[in-house]
Amino acid sequence: MLLLALIPLFALPSPSTSQQIGTYNRESHPSLSWTHCAAANTCSPVNGSLTVDQRKRWLHPVDNYSDCHWFGSYDWNPRFCNTTEVCTDICALDGADYRPNNGLGASFANTSVTLAAHTWKDFQTNVGLRFFLLDSSSESESPKLYQTFTLLGNEFTFTVNFTATGCGINSGLTFVEMDADGGMAKYPTNKAGAEYGTGHCDSKCSRTHLFVGGKANLENWTPSEVDPALGEGRYGACCPEFSVWNSNRRSYSFGSHLCSGNGYTICEGEEGCAVSDGADVAKTRCDAVGCGYNPYQMGDRDFYGEGKKVDTMRPFTVVTRFEAERVYQIFVQDGKRIDTPPPSWDGLPKEGGISKEMCSKSAEVFGEPDRFGAKGGWDAHVDMLKRPMVLALSINPDVSPFPPWYTEDADICSQFETGNSWLDSVHPKGADTSKPGVARGDCPTDGPWEVFAAYRNAKVTWSNLRFGPIGSTIDL
Repeated sequence: MLLLALIPLFALPSPSTSQQIGTYNRESHPSLSWTHCAAANTCSPVNGSLTVDQRKRWLHPVDNYSDCHWFGSYDWNPRFCNTTEVCTDICALDGADYRPNNGLGASFANTSVTLAAHTWKDFQTNVGLRFFLLDSSSESESPKLYQTFTLLGNEFTFTVNFTATGCGINSGLTFVEMDADGGMAKYPTNKAGAEYGTGHCDSKCSRTHLFVGGKANLENWTPSEVDPALGEGRYGACCPEFSVWNSNRRSYSFGSHLCSGNGYTICEGEEGCAVSDGADVAKTRCDAVGCGYNPYQMGDRDFYGEGKKVDTMRPFTVVTRFEAERVYQIFVQDGKRIDTPPPSWDGLPKEGGISKEMCSKSAEVFGEPDRFGAKGGWDAHVDMLKRPMVLALSINPDVSPFPPWYTEDADICSQFETGNSWLDSVHPKGADTSKPGVARGDCPTDGPWEVFAAYRNAKVTWSNLRFGPIGSTIDL
């Protein structure tokens, strides 16, 4: 967001009944070349590009240098946003500044992209990033589209380097069932579309989006009491997703997350946007927990990490194969193939990855409700893999950038006590680590601020993305 308070304000435009596109900053998408394979030894480069999520963009009235939404308090500006309709009509998403050292925290180099968890510039801090891959064939067209992938029967390969990404950080690659145009056709009030990073949804049914369904999420908006980069409105955006890579250098997981409906859907209120992180899974909208695979959680403490079988202090390649009966990953480091280990807990199938048997039995072995099954189980998962999905690249500390002493409210502080413990530590916090599924990694159970402070310079680099039929993207 740009803070240009000293520049004179202009008159407001007449309403145009739709979310607008700003004209002060030209949107020039950074390149990310990836490889598409039709078959083994039949691969070709694709000159793709990236766009940053709308939440990282300057939102201002058309032809006006003021702000529709304030970063400092993460609240709507009542001068321009006193109703949803007015705010939607006059507020515009502007182009992003992708230049190096601009404070966004991303750098680009043809076949690679590097994202930083935290940056600071000109008295502004930026925590977390999310980008989407655009369809190269639509770059010269209007509207521009997200690149979509149909996963079933295919594999996705990438190389990762995150030697600076430690505990409490989640660097993620996720296939999300977003609309390819960012929602422009479904929601005519959205004029910005994929070009400006709109239309994100996920299995968390997040209500933190500034725009949902092409309209300002102004109603019942409540800024976070401890985090100036968070707030919640009345509406959320839900959709199924496949998290192909949740990770830092200490732990990783991948998994399938289902919802009651397909594609981008809108939920309303805390109850309507509830996800299955509790026992009453039948009433929830999506399975945010998902059916996943984390070797450390499955009992192998020596497979992945610093100096381990997959040594995360050096770059390595990950291949994810989407078969109808199983989804699994293969690692390659120093030219050597490394297969994902099977679970060591009794009662689980003796093969790495997720399958119908793994998804049904892991809930029983870990003593958890069958959230995945409640949303349709393996059959619904396979159906999801048949539908087009958008690739999102992100890095997030999942923690407030403010330390615990920012507030003395114990209830507020407790909201930030878990951090990314579900990924790399003990979860739930304080649970018995001798029980199956509790230990997710070897990170400490300190408060997230202490963890984040130790790794606030974290960054991740993804490179050499490849996609095609199983067996086509890499010689194993």
